[in-house]
Amino acid sequence: MSTTQLNLKVERLPPPDRFGGTSFVAWAKPDGDDWRRVGELSYDAVMQRGELFGARISTYRR
Repeated sequence: MSTTQLNLKVERLPPPDRFGGTSFVAWAKPDGDDWRRVGELSYDAVMQRGELFGARISTYRR
């Protein structure tokens, strides 16, 4: 098994309701595997920034 840590910072991100949602979610697709929900970004409306730090994605070697 291997684990990858994901740190994500998105700048100039419009509010999620502009796209019909209530939040932004990060997804990952490890090689040879299915899509996985990694986590929800914390959103700062004033700075128009979304962040997700310390998310982990584990994959099993086949």
